[in-house]
Formats: sequence, C-alpha cells, structure tokens
Amino acid sequence: MSTALLILAGALGLAVVAVVVLVVSMRLFAARREQRLRTFITTYAEQRGGSATFDDRGGVTVEGPLGSGHKSLAALRIMLADRPESEWETSVGFVFRAYLPDAFQQAFAKAASERLAARGPEVAALSVEELRQRLRVKIGGASTDDAGLITCARPLSERYEARVVVDGVDLAGLPEADRVRLGGSDDDVFQAALDNTLGEGPTDAACEEQAWLCRPADLFGTEPTLAVGVGHGLVWIPARQEALTELADLCERSVVTGPMKAVMWAWDGEDQLEQSTILVHTIIGPDSADYTVDLPYFATAALGVHAPDGRVDVKR
Repeated sequence: MSTALLILAGALGLAVVAVVVLVVSMRLFAARREQRLRTFITTYAEQRGGSATFDDRGGVTVEGPLGSGHKSLAALRIMLADRPESEWETSVGFVFRAYLPDAFQQAFAKAASERLAARGPEVAALSVEELRQRLRVKIGGASTDDAGLITCARPLSERYEARVVVDGVDLAGLPEADRVRLGGSDDDVFQAALDNTLGEGPTDAACEEQAWLCRPADLFGTEPTLAVGVGHGLVWIPARQEALTELADLCERSVVTGPMKAVMWAWDGEDQLEQSTILVHTIIGPDSADYTVDLPYFATAALGVHAPDGRVDVKR
C-alpha cells in the first residue's frame, strides 16, 4: 500500500473517530441536560407541595395542590433549548401551572390579599340587611384566588364557576367574617345573590347577565341552544339544522369582548349545560373554515351535523 493510501486511510480513521466522539459527546450532553431538567422539575414540584414521576415515553405525571395530570416534555425541551438553567423556572412554572402554584399565581394571591385588606372594611361597615341587598352572582374563572374569602361557588364547567360577590366591591367573594354575619347555608346565600342578580329576567334573545347560566332552563327553555358571552352578557340561538349560518355569526360575536372570549355554551333542553371551545383560524384559505367548535353530541345531533369527534368547522 502506498504512502498516500496509508495517509488517506489514517485520515478517514481519524474522521470516523472524531464523528464517533462528537456523537457520543452530544448524547452525553443531552443525557446530562435531560437529567438536570428532571431534577429541576422534581425539585420545583416538591418545593410547591407536589411530586413528579417520569415515564419512558418522555413525559411526566405531576401531582400538586391544584390538581394532577400528565404532560409531555417535548414542548418544554424546545422552550428551554437555548436558555441557561437560571431562566428555567418561568417556563417550567407555565407548563405545570394547572397543578402547581407558580410565580403568576403567587402575584395574583398577593394582589387579592391587598384588595381584601383595602376593601374588606367597606363590606364590614354594611349592616346585614344592606349586605344581603348587595349580594350578586358573578361568573369567573374557577382558578380565581379566594384566600380569606368565602365564595359559595357553584361550578359551571372545569374552567368557570359562579360565585357570590358584593356589588360595587372589587373582591372575588365574601370576607369570611361577613359570611358568618349572613348566617344560613351557602346554598341559601347563593340563591339570594342569584335572585338579586337576575331580577325579572330577560325579555329577548339577549341578556346583560351571564349569571343566567345558573338557570339555563329559565333562559333557554326546552330547546337545545348554543350561547356565547358578549361583553358581560349572553346571546344565543336554537340549535337547529338551519342554524349553521347563525352559528358563524355567534362564533364571530364570541371573540369581540368580555371575559368569555372564544367560549360557547351548549344546553341540551333538559338538564345539561356544557362549555365548548371555539378555535379561531388565523390563516384562512378559499376552502378552509373560519372557526372550529368542539361541541357535545347532543348539540351536533340537533344541528344535523355528522361529527363523531364533536369538532364542527364553521364558515362565515
């Protein structure tokens, strides 16, 4: 074998070794980073009263004070790819916020505590009769911080609940001492607040109080109905086969303003009220939908739409 061939063979051998070393180094780096991420998540969960259990599929099951569930780590790995470990906490907290208190929730809790200190004396100064007259029901997110407050809440869905508040006071419930002053059961207090809120009832196919979701039969009657929030009120349509055009208008109105953007409520005409999600498409082609609504079976059946998975595409 000539000297040139020997040199070439040696160079190729060195190149192969270099590639092998590079691949091994990258795998070792990835493995070490993965282990650091798992350790970080475990520590993060334990510091907040929870736990993290990893599986062989690249996911983790988290149990915490706010709930439990399984998450894939794929998105989190992408989020942290170019970040130093000192900046991981915000992203980890965001991904697991449904199960573990994070910095945002702590900030909300601090703000709620400050509101209670500032506005609590105003409620305490009311007589029991004045307090009863100012009780109202407000629909809001089920995760609203209620430290130091009694809400007498009724869940409407996984995301929303109806809670008792005092009219004109920026608090998400009743201060504990004032709830004691009212006496009675939480159900009694809730019913009194609901009566104060709804009054005589709506007169047309729109109302100014989303609290009517607590009495859907009185609002929608016995016909399957689809409703959305507009501002702090509600608008709705009967769920009928000829209502697909109106459904597009309903979706469009749902994303205008208010605390229930892109949320639809489906009433079965008897005793079932379910929250649905409206997906707004931002890239619209000539044949693509403007919205996709995830509806329960009774709603798709009433609309006459074949949608085994409940997803209904809607065009304006």
